[in-house]
Amino acid sequence: MAIRTYDADVLRHVGKGFLKTPQDTNPVFTGFELECLFTNAHTGNPVSAAETLIKDYGFFKHDGSINIAQSPIHTGAELVTLPCTLRYHKEVIARIFTSTALYRYIFNTLSDKCGMHIHISRDIFSLFQLGKFLIFMNSPKNKPDILHLAGRNEGSYWKLNPSFDIASLIDDPFQHGPGKYAALNASKHTTIEIRIFKAWVKRDFILRNLEFADAAARFVRETPAKLLDFETFISFVRKHGSSYPYLKMWFKATGNIKSKVQEKHLKVFNTKDVLPPKGVT
Repeated sequence: MAIRTYDADVLRHVGKGFLKTPQDTNPVFTGFELECLFTNAHTGNPVSAAETLIKDYGFFKHDGSINIAQSPIHTGAELVTLPCTLRYHKEVIARIFTSTALYRYIFNTLSDKCGMHIHISRDIFSLFQLGKFLIFMNSPKNKPDILHLAGRNEGSYWKLNPSFDIASLIDDPFQHGPGKYAALNASKHTTIEIRIFKAWVKRDFILRNLEFADAAARFVRETPAKLLDFETFISFVRKHGSSYPYLKMWFKATGNIKSKVQEKHLKVFNTKDVLPPKGVT
């Protein structure tokens, strides 16, 4: 199976969509795009082999930002998933990313050019709640924490908008001004897109990022606009820690949540198994 074209629609090609578990009574649906590399060191078709592992969950397509990664020994592609609840994502990711099978075919460099983008269904937000989400993501006082969580600096692929004014949503509810490269891209009609994350083909980081998207979506809907700071957000995550164990572990590991076992938590978020296979650069 070949890598699909950039404009391929995962809902049309894979089907189903908006997947949830029986336990999901108040769902937030997210789908993600993970830019990665295929190693061409194997015989056969690595794309087809990898897609067998993610059947009924997503597919691989071309992406302009990593086309420069094409070479005789590796191929750039983007893993795109169906929209699912956080619990459903976790069930699938626990299966496909815990196994070493997927790592035989895909990996990613530690380049800032490889990113992970998370789409959240737009229809769960009122216009005011969307404005609060944009405030939370773009507030200058939250910038150090956003950058730390992102794992990469601002650049051509995502930018903060520190001058965002919630009143601008009245004239431009899709925020076409900042464009699609905004840290929180609100220019799409059906989803909003978090674009900040560096891509790691590693289960713990993928789940941490998905937990952040789910937690942030719920946080901004119920939190007053004057309390959209990271300290209040971390308190929210701590309160709902059973839903966000990877995000809570990250905050403990990095000192945002005080813990005597900081080193224990930090070891989970290492990058030793996200480096390219030996001989691949």
